[in-house]
Amino acid sequence: MINKTTMSQCWLEMEKRPSSAVAVRVHRSSGWKDISWQVYSNDIETTAAGLLSLGVKPGDRVALMSNTRYEWGCVDFGVSAIGAVAVPIYQNNMPEDVEYILNDSGATIFVTENRATLKLWRQISEKCPKVQKVICFETDAPTDSNLLTWDALKEQGAGFLDKNRNAVRELATKTKSTDLPICGLQIHFSVI
Repeated sequence: MINKTTMSQCWLEMEKRPSSAVAVRVHRSSGWKDISWQVYSNDIETTAAGLLSLGVKPGDRVALMSNTRYEWGCVDFGVSAIGAVAVPIYQNNMPEDVEYILNDSGATIFVTENRATLKLWRQISEKCPKVQKVICFETDAPTDSNLLTWDALKEQGAGFLDKNRNAVRELATKTKSTDLPICGLQIHFSVI
C-alpha cells in the first residue's frame, strides 16, 4: 500500500517530536549547529508566511536554484505547506535553460543561493517577466527592488504571522494527497 502522506502533513508532525531531538545539523562559520524539530518547524512556517506575504497562493510556482542546504529545505517544505508548487532548477543549468524553466513553469518567485546565481538571474531577468520577486540566501543587502534577502523574507513572514497566526496551518491542513498532480507522483516499486 502507498503511504499518501504529504510534505504538509510531515511539517505539521515535526513539532510533536521531542524537543531534545535534532532535526538538522548545519555547518556555519562557527562550526556545526544542531537545529531542533521545533526550530525547523518554526522556520518552515515563517518561510511559508513570507511567501504568502509576497502574494504566493496555492497552485503558484516558486522556482528554487540552490545546492541542498537548510534554507532550501525550509523553502521546499514552506512551498508545499501553502499548496504552492516547487520548481527545482539545477545549479549547473545554463542561463537559457533557467530562462526556459522559469517561463515555462510560470514561476512568480525565484529563490537563489548566492551571488553566482544572482549574476545568472541578472543575465536573464529581462526575459522572465512573470518572476516578481527574487529571494537570495547569501546576499547582504538587496540592490534590486525585486530582490529580498533570506532574513528579510523571514522578517516579512514573522510580521504576516503576527496578523494571520494560523494562515499557514490552515492551508497545510487543506492539502491532501489527492490534490497533488499525478504526473509528479513516482511510485518506487514501479521502476523495478
